[in-house]
Amino acid sequence: MLNEDDDVSIFLHGSAVEFRRHDSEQFPLNLLAKTFALSEGVLLA
Repeated sequence: MLNEDDDVSIFLHGSAVEFRRHDSEQFPLNLLAKTFALSEGVLLA
């Protein structure tokens, strides 16, 4: 598990860069990405 002081970066490659197109009720990718970004996460594509 992550601790409060951990830094996280996510690198998206290939078709994963278009994750927003695959958002669904079962997999709320847009909401997860927004939460990640608002938590000072770094999303690289």
